[in-house]
Amino acid sequence: MRSPPSILVFDSGLGGLTVLREIERARSDAALVYVADDAFFPYGAQEEAALVTRVVALIGTLIADHTPDLVVIACNTASTLVLPQLRQHEGRGGIAGNDYKIGPVGFDQIAH
Repeated sequence: MRSPPSILVFDSGLGGLTVLREIERARSDAALVYVADDAFFPYGAQEEAALVTRVVALIGTLIADHTPDLVVIACNTASTLVLPQLRQHEGRGGIAGNDYKIGPVGFDQIAH
């Protein structure tokens, strides 16, 4: 029997809690971790290069610490600016952001 999937949800603040709630509904068996980078909030006010550097490093640390099956970037700004760089360093799981439509079928495929 496989262990439940682990999903890390990342946002710049608390807005991603709605994304977390939908993931929880779709995959109630998943181990969920929510990280809000409120120290650098709001992301829209940050310089692009500084934001990319920060988020890539932070996500790298979170992946190393939590080894999630999937990382969901719930922040639109981070998804738009950082997803291409993050996907170059994906590791064992996938990285999803606002450029993906993930519904219950997508979450059912995680770690199955």
